[in-house]
Amino acid sequence: MAMPITSTRQLLLKLGVPAEAIVEFGDDVSSTYEEARGVLDWAKSSGAKSVIIPTDFFPTRRVHWTFQHEVAPAGIRITVYAIEPRGYGLDDWWKDERGLIDFQNEVIKFIYYRLNY
Repeated sequence: MAMPITSTRQLLLKLGVPAEAIVEFGDDVSSTYEEARGVLDWAKSSGAKSVIIPTDFFPTRRVHWTFQHEVAPAGIRITVYAIEPRGYGLDDWWKDERGLIDFQNEVIKFIYYRLNY
């Protein structure tokens, strides 16, 4: 589940990211596809040539595929950075119920994205 923009903004500010470096994009986005389209519009209007996308461990393949499919054809380099999940480790995620659920949900989402986008 994605964090609301205000929470994400607050977290970035708390981590020391300058306010002027934080850019909100898209119009009430609710999916990775909509995020990719929003990033594409922003990158085109700002002249950005490279985008780093931090995401949880399991969605990295789907996020990379979606952004490569939607954003990279415009000449924008995409880098997806996997973030260590909260609550379980990368080496033993299958031992935690949240890890199993996250994995299962991501398999379904990946198949859905490949079939629909």
